[in-house]
Amino acid sequence: MNYSVVDKKFKEMEVLFSGWHNSIDIIDNKKSIFKRVLKIFNNKKKIDAIFEFICFLEKEGIEKFKTNLVLNGIEYVINLSFFGPATSRHFLKNLEISIAKPDRYLERISYKFGFDNTNSFCEYLSDGIDEDIRVIDLVFWRYANLNRDYIYQLDKYLAKTNYALSIN
Repeated sequence: MNYSVVDKKFKEMEVLFSGWHNSIDIIDNKKSIFKRVLKIFNNKKKIDAIFEFICFLEKEGIEKFKTNLVLNGIEYVINLSFFGPATSRHFLKNLEISIAKPDRYLERISYKFGFDNTNSFCEYLSDGIDEDIRVIDLVFWRYANLNRDYIYQLDKYLAKTNYALSIN
């Protein structure tokens, strides 16, 4: 789904979920909220997953969740319902944890330039230019999202600057 579509839908949903501030109110009004959210985002399974996560956080408690996240990292999140490798990393990025999300764009870019995964690609660049991994991830994702021929363009640019030779 296109970023601008997701952003618009998320902002509309955020209003229905009262800014995500009152989990008890959200849980108590699930049926009403669910029906209204379904009109914005017609995917029952994903909406159920949102409610399931809100219930999980309410039961677990934020402090216990944070502790488990620190102790177990990505493995803790991946084991939650509806959290796969990409969603887990995206979630952690939103929590300001320095990690790259293995989406299709970054996977292709990483493999093209000889890296085994997106995180190693972004870590390498992060070390080289002293920038947060999340920023590297975002810049390459945005560039690829805006340019259909992103692999060709990056290859052309990097070959021109001899940068591609220095990372392989």
